[in-house]
Amino acid sequence: MNGWALVFILLSLPVYALQRVDEEEAGAAVVRLSAHEPNHLWIDGRSIRRIICKNHVFEYIEDKGHGDVFIKSKIESGSADIFVIDDHDCFYRIHAEIVDKMASEIKIFPKHSGESKIKDDGHVASIRRMMLKLYVLSSNNQSQKSQKINDLMEIQWLAGLDDQQLHGDVYLLKNISKKILNLHEKMFSQYGDKVQAVAIVRRYLPEKASTRILIVRGR
Repeated sequence: MNGWALVFILLSLPVYALQRVDEEEAGAAVVRLSAHEPNHLWIDGRSIRRIICKNHVFEYIEDKGHGDVFIKSKIESGSADIFVIDDHDCFYRIHAEIVDKMASEIKIFPKHSGESKIKDDGHVASIRRMMLKLYVLSSNNQSQKSQKINDLMEIQWLAGLDDQQLHGDVYLLKNISKKILNLHEKMFSQYGDKVQAVAIVRRYLPEKASTRILIVRGR
């Protein structure tokens, strides 16, 4: 084999830029995915059981032998939220920005990885499941008139969901100011009664843009 042939083979192999994601209770980790090449997603010490992306922006190829997934974007630019569920029934929210770059390797580090994991408290697990259901819940026809919160934003209720212990609501929040809003879960921790968890699909909200707010309450 001559030198040029070896160079061609090396250049044709997939190259991944490693991005580390540490599990966080609040919000979503932001990663950058290649718009043109398959991106490698895996969880330290665990296997990926399911991936959910509501807008079907990605194609997935499972490596069942290792519990990994390769993600290929269907669009050339933009962003989307991805929910990843592992074999321990924990889930992680990742905000993926799709850009023109080489393929990425996304490695998720759970709080308790490997065989010595500590299982989630039952109530915390219930909140996580409810939050996931709210994320995939489609808007229904019961939406109410928008309500102005302050001079910066207005909110509209879209849908609700109940189980034995919890109630969840999906809201549409709109930026009515001329500023870019930087949203945080604590801003909505007192919005209504018995709030136990809040998730924001899109944290940075330009002028006239909207995002969904997911709120889980005790019953």
